[in-house]
Amino acid sequence: MTTEAILTPNSLKVRSAKAVLLDEFDLNTDGFIDLALECEDEIKKNAANFGVSLDEEIDCQRLLEEAQHIFAESSLEAALELDSLTSVFRDCSAGHQ
Repeated sequence: MTTEAILTPNSLKVRSAKAVLLDEFDLNTDGFIDLALECEDEIKKNAANFGVSLDEEIDCQRLLEEAQHIFAESSLEAALELDSLTSVFRDCSAGHQ
């Protein structure tokens, strides 16, 4: 889930997971990040169970910054798409008056 949250923060799965975390555990996105940071050892064990090597220290700050960057990019992209759609809608509406 953390990978999907970083790569596609606005996906239906991530939005659903955020809603469950908030409703069931009173955790928002920041609370989830704090929980993940506190569970670093568990994350390493689970990674090993799935054959993922985490030989280096987990740079949580770098991951957080990367996630914020990806989120900002996807937010900008969504805003630009909305702006384009709004412009097209206004143009179509103006032509029918």
